[in-house]
Amino acid sequence: MMQRLSLIALALLVSSCMVGPDFESPEPDMPAEFYSSTENAQGGGRTLEELAWWELFQDPQLQSLIDTALKNNLDVKGALVAVETARARYGIERSNLFPTVDLFLGSERENSSLLTDGNDSISNTQELRFNIAWEVDLWGARRRANEAANAIYLSSSYALVGTQLSLISEVADTYIGILAAKGRLQIRENTVFARERALVIADKRFQGGLTSKLEVQQSRVELAEARAGIVDIEQDIFQLQSRLSILLGEEPQAFGITSSLLDQELPEGLVAGVPVSILKNRPDMMQAEQALQEATARLGIAKAAYYPRLNITGELGFETEEFSDLLDSDGQKWLVGGELLTPLFNAGRIRAEDKIAQLALEQAGLDYQQTLLDSLNEVSVALNRYHLSQRRLSEREVLEEASRAYLILAIKRYRNGVLAYIDVLDAQRKLLDAELSVNESKEIQLKSVVELYRALGGGWQPEDVPVDITAADMAGL
Repeated sequence: MMQRLSLIALALLVSSCMVGPDFESPEPDMPAEFYSSTENAQGGGRTLEELAWWELFQDPQLQSLIDTALKNNLDVKGALVAVETARARYGIERSNLFPTVDLFLGSERENSSLLTDGNDSISNTQELRFNIAWEVDLWGARRRANEAANAIYLSSSYALVGTQLSLISEVADTYIGILAAKGRLQIRENTVFARERALVIADKRFQGGLTSKLEVQQSRVELAEARAGIVDIEQDIFQLQSRLSILLGEEPQAFGITSSLLDQELPEGLVAGVPVSILKNRPDMMQAEQALQEATARLGIAKAAYYPRLNITGELGFETEEFSDLLDSDGQKWLVGGELLTPLFNAGRIRAEDKIAQLALEQAGLDYQQTLLDSLNEVSVALNRYHLSQRRLSEREVLEEASRAYLILAIKRYRNGVLAYIDVLDAQRKLLDAELSVNESKEIQLKSVVELYRALGGGWQPEDVPVDITAADMAGL
């Protein structure tokens, strides 16, 4: 009995077909290079898609923080749960390809009614049987459902990569923000120290009759102004460290960060690569492709609803009066049955579901195109910001050097009686603004690299995502 059913199942599965379109990975037209790219003029170098995060972010403290975040961040853990859930749901869909077999063991004792049966007797029935049921996948609806479930599983895997990528970028961005805030704090503290000394000098000059009380008051105003800015920076540092704690999945705390912005080094000759690389490197592009594959599979399911369904049932077991004879060959019984169900009238429901599936596929295609356009735009904007940040930093460094030279000259001329003290204060303000501008420009440059890294897909590789479970689990069918 079981051999016959197996042969029937195999013959039906081999001879069955799959209706609906087969998925083909889209190959959109791509530009030759990113808008605002200057790589051709600058020469080649390592592309960001080739770099793992620990190669790009070389600060040991930052690497340690990112590693901790990837292990403990709650969003990442939630994404992992979503992946496992999608894999389990795939297991449910895959099980529908195979027959269900249930074991039935029953015992019954019956006393017939003398009034109705005419025989006041007691009978025993013992039964052991296997119940078999199977819906043959004649038109591929079950296999299409497997394809859809597999696409959902892969999409959740790419979503996990996207969550990890966003986390890496956020940790790096927050870390750079802390370094920049600490840099501003150091500049302010140095300014306070310098103005404290200036106030002492101004007071001595006033006591010696070399200057007026106005100069002393000007020095006090400048000192108070420098001190007032420190509180706001300390508040920024506190908030950034609290944010970093959350990203690491920990309670708010202070971090003993000893690095500075100037310690941050980047690999030489970074380039963005070619636009087509984002098709395989950006997790959201891979998710959009899987959504397209899922919609294609669901259209196949809708198409299969037009055709008949074949259900096969069977029983194989033993039935006897005495339990001791339950496995006696004379008590063997079996049954094989089948039913063919074909849709005749459903008030247009199947046609409507088919239309919905077609529209869903069209929408998935539009979403894919929009994701591609958004990706190209993000990379182009990030590239432009990265190139401009390098120019900005170089220009601000020149300004800082000139401002420092100007202050030294102003102090000398003031001591020689050529300039008024107000000119020295003006030179000090210019230097302070220039130092803060360099600090800000360095922060912008580093954050622009983080933004570009994220926009290009973050250096992950396809092998970082779990294998296509359809290819693995369907290999034996």
